[in-house]
Amino acid sequence: MLARYSEEGYSIIGDLDAAVKMLKELEENGPHPNVVTYNTVINAFCKQGMLKEGLVVFSGMLKKGIEPNLYTYNILLEAFYEQRMLCRAEATIVRMKQQRIKFNVVTRDICNKIGKKRS
Repeated sequence: MLARYSEEGYSIIGDLDAAVKMLKELEENGPHPNVVTYNTVINAFCKQGMLKEGLVVFSGMLKKGIEPNLYTYNILLEAFYEQRMLCRAEATIVRMKQQRIKFNVVTRDICNKIGKKRS
């Protein structure tokens, strides 16, 4: 779920508590996490059905001044869709358009799924 650097290279962390601990260590001690680091943790939470926790990480990312990218939004859109939070998904789509973020095939697929649920 989350790659962590060690002397041996990268290893996979399946423990979300460890992922959050590592994120906090990076925030406090550096190197400072970037959007990819945050996306990884947000995605890990969302894939486990823990959207609320993923949104807490997302909020922390914004407070740190890290701008979400297309991948951040795709993670959230998919999670909102899976949790049947269609209004939140639609609000996210509006935000993406306001920020002039270009949709990719994943974004369009999620938008199509949301549209079908609304029909």
